[in-house]
Amino acid sequence: MKPLFASADMGLRQNTQPLHNHAYAELYVSLSGHAVNVINDKESETMPLDVYVLTRDMMHGQLQTRAYRYCIFKFDLDALHAQATELMHLPTYQSLFIVEPQLRRQGALKSNLQIDSLTAEYAALTAQLLAQETDRTLCDTLFYSLISAIVHNAHPRIHQSPSYTLMAEAASYMETHYAEPLCLESLSEMAHYSRRHFTRLFRMYYHMSPMEYLNQIRLRRAATQLTDSNLNLSRIAENCGFINSSMFSKHFRTMYGMSPSAYRKKIQIMPPTTSMSLKSAAIIEPN
Repeated sequence: MKPLFASADMGLRQNTQPLHNHAYAELYVSLSGHAVNVINDKESETMPLDVYVLTRDMMHGQLQTRAYRYCIFKFDLDALHAQATELMHLPTYQSLFIVEPQLRRQGALKSNLQIDSLTAEYAALTAQLLAQETDRTLCDTLFYSLISAIVHNAHPRIHQSPSYTLMAEAASYMETHYAEPLCLESLSEMAHYSRRHFTRLFRMYYHMSPMEYLNQIRLRRAATQLTDSNLNLSRIAENCGFINSSMFSKHFRTMYGMSPSAYRKKIQIMPPTTSMSLKSAAIIEPN
């Protein structure tokens, strides 16, 4: 399992920050004060209790900081998506870690999600703990706990565009109803768009069609069942929404480069890892 967390920093900024980027994604938590973010040459205001994500391809800096207190957590975004199966059904996870970075990269997002003051205090405490902790497994667990708290408590600062919200909600719906016989027609109807317009908007934010996204969800879930259960391929195919085991095997081979049976055998002969699964880790969140 790829390490999730890289580093944490907390501080007070009262001057400009030159444009730069990083090898990791960054989760920003604004504790207090104000700043003007510059991201890919586009400016936007950061308010107290804002939370947002910058990906490693974004050139960013800050202007006009006024008593700006912050926490920054550097992390591997791909590792988070691989491990956050139980959070992906939340629209706030879809917004914060998938949709908003796309909009921010294009300069089309002027506001951020916000959290409550208790969650911000939890973020500050977590940053302090992570700055001192050297055990990588514990660091990953602490950071994942913070992410869980944030996505359960985040909310829009101001009204956001309907397409933004509806695409995140559509992805969230697929994450929880992947075993059902979903089709493009039903998904577009739920979003109140035509199939063509729904597909265009979804592809804009997710860089794939809705049905491609649904297929990836089903295959991720199938890979988990191949690893964690002794169910036969027909039952796994049924559990994950495939019409039959042949179709399941065809799509699985395309995504993973091997048959489901070969994947299961490969996992079984791999040496046991000493890393704690985040799915079984104790998650402590603010009340």
